[in-house]
Amino acid sequence: MLNYLIFFPLISAFVVLLLNRGGVKVFSVVVSFIILALNLDIFADFLQGASFDYNLSFKILKFFSFHVGVDSIALVLMLLSSLMIFLSFLFLKLEQKALVSCIFFLEF
Repeated sequence: MLNYLIFFPLISAFVVLLLNRGGVKVFSVVVSFIILALNLDIFADFLQGASFDYNLSFKILKFFSFHVGVDSIALVLMLLSSLMIFLSFLFLKLEQKALVSCIFFLEF
């Protein structure tokens, strides 16, 4: 689940550049709500004692592996940033695709 939370804003930043101007606000609110829901789910599981780390090893490239983990302070900061980004997309009038894409890159 942590890998979806990491790469979903990156993919969304590229998708928002392909949308027309009218669909940017709806798309950004929906995507930021999904990211907030993923953060809340991870936070609820973390409170129950689960630990979150993600390992990915490549068989072809043995010298390359991807490992990411989240501790309690980083989890609270991730939750806070996703909440603030969701509220900003919900209440601000953001119709510029480049600005919305940059905000998703920041969330990545």
